[in-house]
Amino acid sequence: MNTALFVGILHEVFSYLGKGKVEDAFRVAYNALNDDGVLIIQDFLKPPSRLVEMRFKNEETRRKFLRFAYEFRPRKVKFEETSRDRVKLDIADATEFISKYRSPNEEDWKEEMSETHFFLTEEEYQDVAQRTGFIIKDSMKLPKSENWWVEIREDIEFRFEPEYRWIQLVLVKKQTNEVSKMYQRSGVATSPNTAYTLRANALAFRTLLSWIATSYIRLPLY
Repeated sequence: MNTALFVGILHEVFSYLGKGKVEDAFRVAYNALNDDGVLIIQDFLKPPSRLVEMRFKNEETRRKFLRFAYEFRPRKVKFEETSRDRVKLDIADATEFISKYRSPNEEDWKEEMSETHFFLTEEEYQDVAQRTGFIIKDSMKLPKSENWWVEIREDIEFRFEPEYRWIQLVLVKKQTNEVSKMYQRSGVATSPNTAYTLRANALAFRTLLSWIATSYIRLPLY
């Protein structure tokens, strides 16, 4: 296999299976790829932690935020109500709320309360990539289009649009002696010269894809 794609998938893996399984997904892709094979990732990017403020322009939006803070299961949302229509909170939780604000129906909203979108910073993505043997060829931040913000700004006032981004990583498998030793220590087969290893890697990758296909994963439009 020369190319693998993880588009809007890893935040689902993180939400339902935990951070360790995200790293496992990188390893499965690494083992399935040929030498010099490429893994392309696009997913939500968690901004560095800092406090931000949001102002709600109507009571309905305020109530929706309070519901989000109460129902969001992946982590506790801590916030301070600085006035009736303003809250101060960590930017990761603020962007999380905004990403879910446009949920089209109740069923979608309830599903989103089990998922976190902003789960890894750029440095954390890169750390997992390097720890699993990949060389980082490119890492870039993808902003949302201006049109996407129009509806949001009708109801919420905030000033951190530039930090609401996706990340795109282009990772290359480079089979070095050091990487090979690392995987041998971990008990993961890496030799590309045996049919057993190729079959095992292909089976592992198909297993991951099968889990993805049966987990109701949607390519996000947020």
